[in-house]
Amino acid sequence: MDQMLTLTFMTAMLAAAFRFATPILLAALGEIFTERSGILNLGIEGVMLGGAFVGFYVMYVSGNMWLTFLAAIFAGLCMGGVLGFFYITLRANQVVVGILFSLMMVGLTSFLYRLLFHETMLGKQERLTQLPIPGLSQIPFLGEILFTQSPLTYLALLLAPVAHFLLYRTEFGLSVRAVGEHPRAADTLGVSVTRLRYLSVLIGCGAAAVGGVFFSLHFGQFLDEMLLGRGYIAVAIVIFGQWRPGRALLGAIIFGLVDAFALRLQALSITVPFQFLLMLPYVLTILALLISVRFRGDVGSPSGPHALMAPYER
Repeated sequence: MDQMLTLTFMTAMLAAAFRFATPILLAALGEIFTERSGILNLGIEGVMLGGAFVGFYVMYVSGNMWLTFLAAIFAGLCMGGVLGFFYITLRANQVVVGILFSLMMVGLTSFLYRLLFHETMLGKQERLTQLPIPGLSQIPFLGEILFTQSPLTYLALLLAPVAHFLLYRTEFGLSVRAVGEHPRAADTLGVSVTRLRYLSVLIGCGAAAVGGVFFSLHFGQFLDEMLLGRGYIAVAIVIFGQWRPGRALLGAIIFGLVDAFALRLQALSITVPFQFLLMLPYVLTILALLISVRFRGDVGSPSGPHALMAPYER
């Protein structure tokens, strides 16, 4: 117990919380745009897994970090195009398509990994390194927590206010929200519902793919089902955050904090079954969803897009 109260323990745990929150936050921010347009993308888990695999392979072949992220984004856009075709053009059931796509990606990435590497490249990949910000990283306590992270963590934290600005301060954001609330009214005003929904799905899948590549670059390897449901957690955080980027940021940090806390307890050899520690973040997510649903009807609390999961035919 004394070890848990030390400044070193607290600093390391909070710094790890932001790292664990990074892929969840990226996926959640992209999913906010997707759901705000009226599309529920439960295939986000499969998109993240596909981005993780593509990033791992491109990093191994090229050794170029920029090319790795570009390839992951391109893969995310391709997967987004496939999902958008089913969601928007074919107007298929979004829940069924999303879950089946995620299950398919588990098998596909596992097959491709064994086909290309024969399980010989585990642990031999270059990792995503930390980039301390000069000056700011020297600030006591906060410097090690906030300013000694990887560039992708900085990017994710900056994207939260950018996403808020795009949604609530630009014509594009207004159109996306209009399409998700009342697509027929938006269509009568000259807004292309199909185009905006496709674009929103592409944005969501591109962000999710970048979140997925964080895993393979952070751990330096690719594993089957390495996400452990992080994509579905991102969807839950969108609901918990009431489809707002700022609240999604808070939800991702809380999830990352619980995840980091559970891992630190394992490292301290606390006499608690490790299975209980592993399930802590998911239990917290369920509780957060219950709380958000309970208070969703309060004044000033949005209830989500009214046309969510509603196919539109002009």
